[in-house]
Amino acid sequence: MFTILLNQILMTEFPNDAKMVTINGILFTTSGIIGSLLFPYLLDKFKKFKLIAVLSFLTTLWSLSALVVSIYFKQRIFIYISTAAFGATIIGFTSIAVDIVVDLTYPCPEGTSIGIMYWLSAIPPIILTPIASELIEGLGIYPAFALLAALLVIGTLLLLCGQWKLKRQKMEEQRPMLQF
Repeated sequence: MFTILLNQILMTEFPNDAKMVTINGILFTTSGIIGSLLFPYLLDKFKKFKLIAVLSFLTTLWSLSALVVSIYFKQRIFIYISTAAFGATIIGFTSIAVDIVVDLTYPCPEGTSIGIMYWLSAIPPIILTPIASELIEGLGIYPAFALLAALLVIGTLLLLCGQWKLKRQKMEEQRPMLQF
């Protein structure tokens, strides 16, 4: 959802600066690649599924807040930094979400679990992206940011309240897999 709204958000506040919008898009994507490698590595290394998932969501919320403040004060360097941090954490979480879903739904086939996860995760953006876009058009960027922050808070609460019966991890502990 954020990737769709990023251009609209930045062009609203910086209407004649397509270069800045482009740089932020590249930073978001590039840092997302790094996050998609880093977060699963941390998950594999420490096996702290719930802790890493919640910390990922909280750091995503923090970086979103930093982005809002940076845009409010028109601090370009901090906009770049917070966009990169947001990209790393939100895309990093997506990477570990796959592992968590597979672990929680074991022995259900991985492809089915992942497919259902992506299908379910596509529904809120389909509904909320047009709403956020209208908020930006009608009321400015800050109500749209509030919507994004609310979704992250709800996601964090759901992660905290969820039952974490890690079935695949239990199986791997009984029968260790090859380590590379």
